[in-house]
Amino acid sequence: MNASRWQSPFSIWLGWLLVVAFLYFGPATFSNRLSSAILSGAGWSLTTLNELQVWSTKSVSVEKDSQATNVDVQQLRSLEQQNRDLATMIATLREQNALLNSFPGGPEFSETLPLRKTIAVTTNVIGSRGNELQGALRLLVSLGEREGIAENELVLDGAGLLVDQGALAGLSADQLVSLGKSLFGRTVQVGKWTTLVQPVTDPDFRTAVRLVRSSEFGTVMGARGILKGTGNGCEMIEVVGTEPVAVGDLVYTDTLVSPTSVPIYCGRVTNASIAANAAHWTIHVSPASSIDSTPAKLTVLKTDLHLRDESPSR
Repeated sequence: MNASRWQSPFSIWLGWLLVVAFLYFGPATFSNRLSSAILSGAGWSLTTLNELQVWSTKSVSVEKDSQATNVDVQQLRSLEQQNRDLATMIATLREQNALLNSFPGGPEFSETLPLRKTIAVTTNVIGSRGNELQGALRLLVSLGEREGIAENELVLDGAGLLVDQGALAGLSADQLVSLGKSLFGRTVQVGKWTTLVQPVTDPDFRTAVRLVRSSEFGTVMGARGILKGTGNGCEMIEVVGTEPVAVGDLVYTDTLVSPTSVPIYCGRVTNASIAANAAHWTIHVSPASSIDSTPAKLTVLKTDLHLRDESPSR
């Protein structure tokens, strides 16, 4: 076994040595021919291998292009089907529209203006009216006396903020007052030149409001009630226990009963509870306008009518 195992490699090496010796010591002509034949065979083998590699690469590329083409064709067919479905839907809607337009007796609509309109009157805050007159109000009284105006005509009775517009500017009692886009209070005393403003936190403050909340279907109008001042905040009263109320609900003025034609943001519900067998909710509201500092300007919202000009046009 060992002898036969070594004979085969030995024979191979011996054969290669004889071929090399023959090429080296043999006739030159025969040696050249044999060398050329060996090189030619080797070149043919290399050429064949290169052609096989190129063919294999092209075959893989063609297969990938074929797969991509199949995907594009499927997408194109899907888009064509969607286009046909849309065309069918448009045709159906056109038929329905033509049918509705064929019905006689349809109303003719024209643009109209709302009957009420809200006008904003900007005022400057002169000072705060309390038990004692502030320095700014004393100066106002002094200036009024020089013009022959009595003190009670400039500085009105009651607690609140005094502003520098009055009846001459078209102001009247119980008009809402805003600070920016939120409710600040209402007018309670109106003189010829000045007006006294009551903040929303005043215990005597009252105005009609309504809850507003957001849902996945849009804005939802909620329960109606009365916004009342508590001294340092607000609460919403007269909301029946069967109405839905949640913390985070927004509070706006109720345009059906409030003096303005547009809703004004009042604040947000911070706490809502109802006792057993109670008829109404207990709702605490954080006012939108800060009362910690005295503002420089306030806006009084007065409501007028849109009167149509009935005179013939020229």
